Amino acid sequence: YASAALDFITNLVDAQSKSLQNVCPFQFDVCMCTGAPIERKEKEQFENNDEEEDDDSDDDDTDEDETKNPDPMDKDGKFVDYIGDIQSKLDQDGKDNKLKHIKYKQDPENQKFGYREFDELFKALQKEIIPKSQSGTEQNGGNVFPFRKRFISMIDRRVSKDGSKPDDIWMYEPPKGKTGQYTSDIPQNEASLWYVSASRTCLLPAKKFDEKTAIGDTNMDKLNNVKNTGKTPAVDVNIGASFHAKGGLFTLSFHVKAADEIKCYLFWNGQMIRLIPDEIEQVFSQIFNMKNQNNADYFEAEDFKIILGNMREKLIDKEFEAFQASYN
Repeated sequence: YASAALDFITNLVDAQSKSLQNVCPFQFDVCMCTGAPIERKEKEQFENNDEEEDDDSDDDDTDEDETKNPDPMDKDGKFVDYIGDIQSKLDQDGKDNKLKHIKYKQDPENQKFGYREFDELFKALQKEIIPKSQSGTEQNGGNVFPFRKRFISMIDRRVSKDGSKPDDIWMYEPPKGKTGQYTSDIPQNEASLWYVSASRTCLLPAKKFDEKTAIGDTNMDKLNNVKNTGKTPAVDVNIGASFHAKGGLFTLSFHVKAADEIKCYLFWNGQMIRLIPDEIEQVFSQIFNMKNQNNADYFEAEDFKIILGNMREKLIDKEFEAFQASYN
């Protein structure tokens, strides 16, 4: 999916530049719902980090309160599916609030999903967002959607990850709130962290999106500790990139500022890292279950080498490369 998304992005930029239409800057967030993760025991974490500590000292140093899950929705420490019903969340609570979105219709004869399928979804979404009556206005000045816009793709692998059925895939615009300035519309002369902030504000809205709640508290402890026990996790919780979602959501956020300035950030479990192609193996091995032989073998597979080469070629950032070169 990461490689297909990057192919889609570069093809979109190339096609629009040839037609003398501006699409940059824009942001494309690719989210993958994975369901319940495999729990890694504390001892395994220390071993994987090559930290040699005595088991007895570990037990002595462990604060009893720290072993408890702080989330009142999950007092027993069990996985909570915060994602819930994706379609109903995109529909919101009525016609006026319904997010413009497209769901991919799987071809029974071809379940492979690549950049062409992303492009198919995008063109359908583009028609939803830009009515024919407004198309001339939207493209005025050589600008065309997604110029200064953010859009999202949600890939549901909670049931399909065992390969028994194809993934459910949506592409949609984020909720705008009152102005769109926090989630959807990239402002003029935007701050460099606007893109990260937008992802942190909302990836998948609660059933009834509330902008003030989504912007939320900047205190991470408060953000990840849902205090209102009257809330239903799968319905009432706004999912942003800084929310843990119990490790059940994996997001790649592409910041496309120019044809030669494309950045990718990985969000998972409330954490963030800039994704560099040469560091993918190191980063993914900390997230995915490497005791699974398929995962362990994947990094040696020819398919991975092809995908890695593609990402090295297309995930380019000349400004960042110049910054790195200045210190070499």
